[in-house]
Amino acid sequence: MAGARPGDARRTLPADLERLPWPEIARRAAEALPEPTRRYWLTGARDGRAMEESAAAWGAWWIRPRRLGGEEDTPILATHLAGTPVAHPVVVGPSAAHRLGTPRGELATAEAVAAHGGLIVVSTSATVPIEEIARVPGIRFWFQLYPLADATGTEAMVRRAVDAGAEAIVLTVDMTADGRSGDLPASGFVTPAGIGYPMHPAEVARLPRLDWGWATALAGRAGVPVLLKGILHPADALRAAELGFAGVVVSTHGGRTLDSVLPSALALREIAPAVGGRIPLHADSGIRRGSDILKALALGAQAAWVVRPVLWGLALAGAEGAAAVIGRLVRELAEEMAFAGIAGVDAIPDDLLVPRIPLPPPWQQEMA
Repeated sequence: MAGARPGDARRTLPADLERLPWPEIARRAAEALPEPTRRYWLTGARDGRAMEESAAAWGAWWIRPRRLGGEEDTPILATHLAGTPVAHPVVVGPSAAHRLGTPRGELATAEAVAAHGGLIVVSTSATVPIEEIARVPGIRFWFQLYPLADATGTEAMVRRAVDAGAEAIVLTVDMTADGRSGDLPASGFVTPAGIGYPMHPAEVARLPRLDWGWATALAGRAGVPVLLKGILHPADALRAAELGFAGVVVSTHGGRTLDSVLPSALALREIAPAVGGRIPLHADSGIRRGSDILKALALGAQAAWVVRPVLWGLALAGAEGAAAVIGRLVRELAEEMAFAGIAGVDAIPDDLLVPRIPLPPPWQQEMA
């Protein structure tokens, strides 16, 4: 695990992080963050309902294990994502302004990702130049694109990311308004002095009119695989497959845009059988623990993208905190797979999950 460097930690890494419930880790991270960063990182659109339901929806299934299969107790987690080899399918998804949580920003996060052989998707709104992130030893990264109204500026941003070493472009397609529905920068968030956005200047707010033609043209010019992030409808996933995109990310933008949006967990359940393996699927929004990751894989995703838990670790102890969170998530995934009798990420049975049946609380059950 990469150790924290001077100025990299707000607090010492909690010695009991491995045993703390995830909600307690979130609470401690909130205490470590100043306003309005706390609001921005820990809340969602409007009253937060979409964010809360995105997380709760992963609990809509039970895991049904198999026994006596003779598997090793260390499942194989290594895989390839759009041609990128990774040690595990836990991707650190894109999020803005990591320097709000630690002075070294995305450098700290990238070091944490590299320490575990993973993949990070660098945000357009990163606060560290992508060229510096690319120099982190062992890092593999993709670039998340918020396109500009200026086509030339968008092309330059994509070229810069690819030249730095981005192995794929992730086009976000669900930010189709100015973000005033919740705690986004446009709704009152003020970037602290000294923090800038090297790839996408904060003053640039206008977006182009995104349509399938625009996205397809981008994919034809990018020179690397292009995935679409923010897909929730089976018809859109099928259209992406027909047009040759490298994958779709089933995502609610972390519950940060549309209020009462369908949770990713439920959308993935519909999209996977509809596309029938014609296009790789990824999933994010509300993933908080290893069992959530396993459920995402069982529902048809090749990888689960995690954001908020990694930010909690970043706020607590910089690179060391983020690495501890990623390590715990990977370990939890491996343990849940072993307990369920699963040999590897390519061997997850189709009947692993069972829909939960609402049960009455024990105190309401009659004695037999």
